[in-house]
Amino acid sequence: MKKRKESTWIVEDTEESSQRIDKISSHVVSSEQTEKKRAKRKGENNVVEAGKSSAAEQGSELRKKKQNKRKKAKKIKAVDNSDGNKERCMDYLKRWHEDRQNWKFEKLRQIWLFRNMLDPAKVPDSSFEILVDYISSTQGHARQMIVEKTMKVVKAVELWSKLSEEGVKEEDIAIQIPDGKVPEVMYERARSILQSLDDV
Repeated sequence: MKKRKESTWIVEDTEESSQRIDKISSHVVSSEQTEKKRAKRKGENNVVEAGKSSAAEQGSELRKKKQNKRKKAKKIKAVDNSDGNKERCMDYLKRWHEDRQNWKFEKLRQIWLFRNMLDPAKVPDSSFEILVDYISSTQGHARQMIVEKTMKVVKAVELWSKLSEEGVKEEDIAIQIPDGKVPEVMYERARSILQSLDDV
């Protein structure tokens, strides 16, 4: 075996180490480019810039958004289930109808009214006509959601009556319509809401 001089070893080590460093740095650059490409493919607006944002930071942002969403859902649920909420919503509707100067929009009251608009136990007949006027003044996504909800009820009732006229058993109809038979009052309310939205 031949012995090499120490200086040769140092030179070779230096060359090897510089090659390794080049390899590692090219790998780091390529991994950053890969992350950017992934983010772009996913359609994310916040592209990860080299060294500025980490996966942990993005994860914490996602957790915060989820927590805020849960809090909002709990708040809406709490308002939905409270006993005095029905009276407050009816007062809100009455104020809208009689005194619009002092009336103030309240999102949670509107949500409650829209969720319970077809239920005569929650929205009495005496307030329903005012609610129809209120609904006809809505715009945008809220209006679209009301149309979808009422159309679903109307179509379910019409399908139920069509199938029963054809002689299909109620058990078989219930399988085709998972929500079950819709009460006549809800059907009438849904139709009157749809008609008021068509008139506007």
